[in-house]
Amino acid sequence: MARIQKGQVVLSHGAFYVRFYRQGKRIAHRLCQKDQTHYSPDCKPVRLLAQEFMLKENSRKGPEPDDPGKAKVTEFWTGVFLPWCEDNLKPSSVHGYKKLWSGTLESFFEGRDFGSFKPFHGSAFLSSLAPRMGRNSLSHVRQLASSIFAQAVARGIIDRNPWREVRLLARPKETRPTGFYTVAEAKEALALLSVDPRAQVAFGLSFLLALRPGELAALRWEDFSEDSVTVRRSAWRGVVGTTKTGTSFEVPLVAPARILAEAWRKASGSPTEGWLFPNPSGTRPLDMSSFANKSIRRLLGARYKGLYSARRGMATALVGLTGNVVSAQGMLRHANMASTLAFYKKETPEETERGMRLLADRWDEKKKKEEGEGEKK
Repeated sequence: MARIQKGQVVLSHGAFYVRFYRQGKRIAHRLCQKDQTHYSPDCKPVRLLAQEFMLKENSRKGPEPDDPGKAKVTEFWTGVFLPWCEDNLKPSSVHGYKKLWSGTLESFFEGRDFGSFKPFHGSAFLSSLAPRMGRNSLSHVRQLASSIFAQAVARGIIDRNPWREVRLLARPKETRPTGFYTVAEAKEALALLSVDPRAQVAFGLSFLLALRPGELAALRWEDFSEDSVTVRRSAWRGVVGTTKTGTSFEVPLVAPARILAEAWRKASGSPTEGWLFPNPSGTRPLDMSSFANKSIRRLLGARYKGLYSARRGMATALVGLTGNVVSAQGMLRHANMASTLAFYKKETPEETERGMRLLADRWDEKKKKEEGEGEKK
């Protein structure tokens, strides 16, 4: 079978061309003239033109035009699906897909074509992974495989997606419950992190604002007001993009978080704009996950549970304080739950703010108690 080609985009005499092979001969197809929109071989408009043409070329010259289902899954991944991911998904998602493909799916799909793949193949594969993978990991494997086949359906390679009928026939590996910090553990962690102000404020805001690591990394000083923080963007390994939901949102800035942020502002030279956590060059946000795994983990040792556990800890604390799950859902911003989102827009802000006020009171409760005992003496 001829290999699915991605093509090579080149600039020649003021126009962009895509080079590929047809029946052993190299051919250059003109895509467009160079202009302000189409300015480099790597810019998105040029890449999309090349992908659209190569999709038609690959379909036209299939090894057996009457049976496109003989296309190999691995070649489709390289020539079609991965380029589509790189143009349409967040860099973090593409990175995760690449790891999952190279670590699990590539060897399974090697030599397999779309047309001969049956649901029982997928069921046997997932079941073989069950002894070493938990339910969530297996779900990720299935989701990526199904997405690849769904694109093949959309592009006319096959008529139906067999992964819809795949079933797990074995008990998955037992996984430990996801961790979280209690309020007491969070305060203890902040005390231990006091020797590194950047690590302290990163952990503290992660807990008190219930932010994802990417949202935390992409905060700017302009996002802060007296009573709230507006989260407008997310960053992954220094690459800035939109938030997970694609929209901005406000988070209540309770007193403990405000104190941490102001202390960090003074330590940073009292800036009014720029990244809250810049990388060494100052031009991009810090790689927060890498920083946390190195600096925060080093100081907390066995107490470290990850930044996501700080986010979960805030949600757990809010539910415990208010007795209302909605308050936590408002802070976590679970956009994939349509009904929750609709309810949140109407009712959650009050519950969230009430929960945050209760949390702030609980945060200082011990301190007030100690001060009262001191006055009695």
